[in-house]
Amino acid sequence: MEEWPAHERKSVLTSPTDNLFLLLRRMNSKYDFPPPPGGTVEKSANLTIEDMAEKGEVLEKLASNLLPSIKGHIITLVTALYQQDLEQEHASLDLELIQETLSNLDQSLPSAVSSTILLAYDLPLPDEKHDHHLKKLKSFRCSQLYLKVKFMIEIRINSLLNSWMRLMQSCAMATLSFADNPVGSWADVARDKGEVYTVTARTLDVVENTIAWSRKSDWAIIQEDWLSGAETCEELLHHLNKLADPSFDLTPDLARLNINLTEEGDPAEHTIVQNRRKATKSLMIEVAESTKLLVILFRLLPKKLLAMIPKKPTFELETTINSETLRQLQEALQTITWLIGTFLRGLRFLPRRDYVITVPHRDRFCDLVNELKTTMKSSSAILASQFLPLLDDTVSSEHEYFKDWSLTLERSWDEVVDRLLILTSSFDAEPEPLHPE
Repeated sequence: MEEWPAHERKSVLTSPTDNLFLLLRRMNSKYDFPPPPGGTVEKSANLTIEDMAEKGEVLEKLASNLLPSIKGHIITLVTALYQQDLEQEHASLDLELIQETLSNLDQSLPSAVSSTILLAYDLPLPDEKHDHHLKKLKSFRCSQLYLKVKFMIEIRINSLLNSWMRLMQSCAMATLSFADNPVGSWADVARDKGEVYTVTARTLDVVENTIAWSRKSDWAIIQEDWLSGAETCEELLHHLNKLADPSFDLTPDLARLNINLTEEGDPAEHTIVQNRRKATKSLMIEVAESTKLLVILFRLLPKKLLAMIPKKPTFELETTINSETLRQLQEALQTITWLIGTFLRGLRFLPRRDYVITVPHRDRFCDLVNELKTTMKSSSAILASQFLPLLDDTVSSEHEYFKDWSLTLERSWDEVVDRLLILTSSFDAEPEPLHPE
């Protein structure tokens, strides 16, 4: 929104929404997390669940009281909009309800921040190799909860407060009028009201997911991560199918390219650039097709693992797995999806550069492909050493079957990766342009 003229600003600062706007502005970014403490942190390998009793109470309060109360305050705020028709010229907000709810939120958020920091960084801190018996107070779970609450507050809730600030501005401006110049527009109010609804829905999703995550068992968390890996594969395939389509193009970029060449009036240069563009596009399609094969192969892995998750009682499972194993099982698939996603983003950028690729860009492609090969080997090794020993004794026959299956997957993976490396190395790259000092 544009800066208000001085005479309008003075009028707005005496409007009924003034206190709310100032409160929202004070609250915005007030709850950002401080940097993690530096230096060496003492961790204990001999902590008992009794030693963690205080942290257990903090976790219970966070999951059962603070986070649900934050959710309730957000719902109350949006309810205040439903009660009023803000598109009507003489509509009024329930200012008292909104201010009371914001004040309550202003108390809950700092408590959530301090509780999360205490869980993740305050002593006592368990050693991640020796915390299998600490249930929901394991090092892995506390650090992951820290990241989730941090994202919820610093990204989602701050965004929500910003949307409310804009709505308060719009309401204040729309209710002002001068002799011959009405200030603001109720259309702006309707627009900002719609934004509040949208941001509220996104914020509530994150809050609810954070609450649900804090209550999940260890294996439910791993299962969720592996399911996410399978879903990511579907998204990657969708984008790769578009890139592999010969008709895919970016008309504005091509039009700009043609205009520039026409202005330069060099037909020979035009032909060279067009031929190079066609060759790069053709090779990009081959690269996209090979990458699709990688995604299809990788998609088999989370599906296979999900079918093998132990069926033991939750209590027994939670006491047999430590934070180090939890982290390794999570990263075993996440690293591969991240590498493929990064590679795909580089491919999608090519059409935006008129299919011009530089030497550093090509080298980065090759580095990512090489990482995909080594990462699959390390992920398979982690799964064999960390996941298989956790399976039921009654399905020990699956151990050998999974090892044989994963070796077959690795061989197929290596064949596709080798082909992909040949293709990416074949890009006709240009040196990085020199920039004048």
